Amino acid sequence: MSDRARTAVILLAAGASTRLGRPKQLLPFRGTTLLAHAAGTALAARVGPVLVVLGHESAKMREALAGLDVDTIVNQSWAEGMGTSVRVGLAGVEKKWPGVRAVLLMTCDQPLVPPGTLRELVESVLTSTKRIAACAYGGSAGVPAAFARKFFPDLLKLSGDRGARVLILTRADDVRTFPCPEAAVDVDTEADSAKLV
Repeated sequence: MSDRARTAVILLAAGASTRLGRPKQLLPFRGTTLLAHAAGTALAARVGPVLVVLGHESAKMREALAGLDVDTIVNQSWAEGMGTSVRVGLAGVEKKWPGVRAVLLMTCDQPLVPPGTLRELVESVLTSTKRIAACAYGGSAGVPAAFARKFFPDLLKLSGDRGARVLILTRADDVRTFPCPEAAVDVDTEADSAKLV
């Protein structure tokens, strides 16, 4: 099994988009939905299989993903926050693709992040001494981000709204960052959605 085949992508898409008032995953974007676009970006990166973590209105989300070569898993505790989706996603990866050397975490609401950046993140954790690779934008670092297996136990301890950024910030010595201004464009409000092109 090659290095790339031993990496999996976890696409976090379980939330209810309370600030937006409707599921952001289903917002139209470039002829499809934000969710399908994000899944397509993950597939285009060609770093490994893609697992989409669903929650709110999961049946509709599965419909939006029809025809895409991705796996899905439902986080029954999605309302408790992002940390639960990371845990469910990682547990799903370990069950379906045991032995992966790294995972790439991404969300569906950063539609301008290019596939090449995702590849850079994965290549970094597989070849560098720094075992976390994160996008740098807006004066901080966050997802999309890749984590080597040594950090799986830490990811599995996340809870509530404590997402992967907590780990990125508390393990700074193990983090390599990649400038990614595109990641600063995310969709949380109606004003954000109006800017999508």
